[in-house]
Amino acid sequence: VDKFNSTETNPYDISMYHAARDKDLFIMAKKEISTKKENSKPFCTIISTLDTHAPNGFFDERMKDILPPQNSNLEFMVSAVDFYVKDFIDFLEREELLKNTAVFILPDHLKLGNSSLFRDTGERNLFLITNIPDTLTKIANDEKIYQIDLPKIVLNGATVKHNQKFLTDYITTDKNQFIVDNITNISTANISGIQTHKNFEATNSMKNNLDKTIFAKKDRFIATSNGSTTSLIDFLDTYYNKGFRYLEIDFLKYNEVNLNLINEWFSRYQDATLITSNNEDISSFSRNFTDTKRLIMKINEPLKVPTKRNVRLMATEHFLRELDEGDKEIDLKRLNIDMVVLSEQHIDLSKAQAIAFKKENIKIYMNNIKSTANLKQTFTNKAAYIHGMFVNEWSFN
Repeated sequence: VDKFNSTETNPYDISMYHAARDKDLFIMAKKEISTKKENSKPFCTIISTLDTHAPNGFFDERMKDILPPQNSNLEFMVSAVDFYVKDFIDFLEREELLKNTAVFILPDHLKLGNSSLFRDTGERNLFLITNIPDTLTKIANDEKIYQIDLPKIVLNGATVKHNQKFLTDYITTDKNQFIVDNITNISTANISGIQTHKNFEATNSMKNNLDKTIFAKKDRFIATSNGSTTSLIDFLDTYYNKGFRYLEIDFLKYNEVNLNLINEWFSRYQDATLITSNNEDISSFSRNFTDTKRLIMKINEPLKVPTKRNVRLMATEHFLRELDEGDKEIDLKRLNIDMVVLSEQHIDLSKAQAIAFKKENIKIYMNNIKSTANLKQTFTNKAAYIHGMFVNEWSFN
């Protein structure tokens, strides 16, 4: 449905509003299913209705000659959605799809606002309605179902083979109480999209998988000299021996730098890459460095991006602020910049922007980390947004 609402031309020639009306939604669903049926491949269709939303539903004039009147618009639209669902199930049966289709009808939450509509109807509850037997959904008759159970129930009921683990698999105590006690942490985990969170650990196999695929990758972790008093060559030697291959020298923080010595070092260690900030013109500095393929330069000003260059650039937060308002990821792609450096605080405050960068394959390196007590946990919590981090300690083993 999103793809139809996001285009100016509606392929179904249906009058569209701010979102698809439920009547139109089921028409579209049936047409899509009829098309997908022809290729004989399994498929999934998710239909999310809206016309019964609080506070009083969204009345559809087209249904008033089909259904009897009700006491309120909301009650009328409830009857309309009931009509659509039955019509849809009948459609599946006519198309000979129902016998091989797992159907799940479920709510998102109880009705918001005034609940007088349900006076004297008994205890209010949420219900899962399905044509799948308990033997497949693996739900006991007296078992309470929680929203965190739904992904597993749907996969089991549809007989989808998987090795996925869900939050519900790790809770051995009362699920409702666990949710109440950990609601903030659960919300954080949902946002980050990472299963391993500080308040519920993943299995050892998942941890080992992360260690091998992410924690050991040299291009994800950048050691920085940060203007320390040690000589730059000592810094390069020390952190290279620790396993780092991406090494930052902030030339802006040093009074004197012998670029010849830096070039000699990087000529000796051919697998090392230099990340740097400097006061010089980008083109001028890159011409004087030994190997531009192993040079990444941080940049603060959009106006300083050269028209032609042979070096990769990493945009800073100041660079992003200098861009025009709007989709900054588009501006970065136009400037052929595929890396940015953002503080942990910036990422926490601008997660939508971070996700937009990631969708455009713009790598985010996080710096100014709030706590270095457990860097691997910090990386895990931010892995949905970032590609790597600026750190001075890391275990690549």
